[in-house]
Amino acid sequence: MKHISQRTHLQKLGLPTARSCVCALVLVCGMFAFVAEAAVSVTPLPTAKLLFSDNFDTNNVAGTAPANWSISAPEGTTVRVVDASVTEPFSPPFCVELVDNSPKGRAEMYRDFPPSTTGRASAVFKLKTIATAHAVLQLRTAKGAHLCSAIFASGGLMRYEGQGGGVSTTTAWKPGEWQKVQIEWFADSTFNASLGDTQFAQRVHFVTDGTPSKLHVVVGYSTAINKIGYVDDVEVVDTAGSSVE
Repeated sequence: MKHISQRTHLQKLGLPTARSCVCALVLVCGMFAFVAEAAVSVTPLPTAKLLFSDNFDTNNVAGTAPANWSISAPEGTTVRVVDASVTEPFSPPFCVELVDNSPKGRAEMYRDFPPSTTGRASAVFKLKTIATAHAVLQLRTAKGAHLCSAIFASGGLMRYEGQGGGVSTTTAWKPGEWQKVQIEWFADSTFNASLGDTQFAQRVHFVTDGTPSKLHVVVGYSTAINKIGYVDDVEVVDTAGSSVE
């Protein structure tokens, strides 16, 4: 009778009994499990998709044209795979050398990739001297229309080309060193360009509206001679569905 009266007294005071504590604990655990399950079931954000990556170390032989690339090398120009006997590659054993000694043409290589409305294209370049430099990373449409370019110019500064023509910047590149240049493009036909961590073009409009589907690497230009450059670790990524802003 004493235990019964004590329990009744607790209930009157509004104090929790053992049974009510157990019920509360079960309820809390159930709510925690529901929240945990809900957290686990969240759909992950889309990630960037690699369209192609080439460090020229597979299926290549020194002295030959790079595999899986289309080459334009008119008389007086060369595009060839080289090893450390010519220059130390960024990622050994191979990189590509482009030489322009033609007053009428230029050394050029390009590769197709699936059309992408948003993405990033990058490559690592080395130019021996400022005087012999003019190297370009360029985006084109599937039909070859020029969209934009990021340029290691012979004045020692980076340039870019978009709507409105070429623009010189204050971003300097270093001769004799491997340096990464990147073009990031967006669905509104604009692009950013950067050298390493330094951005030198921001939301510049393409030369013409279009969807990138070709990546060109160029050394020299039609009226230049004695231009030489090296390229390694070329990559194109589709960022559609992921955050690139």
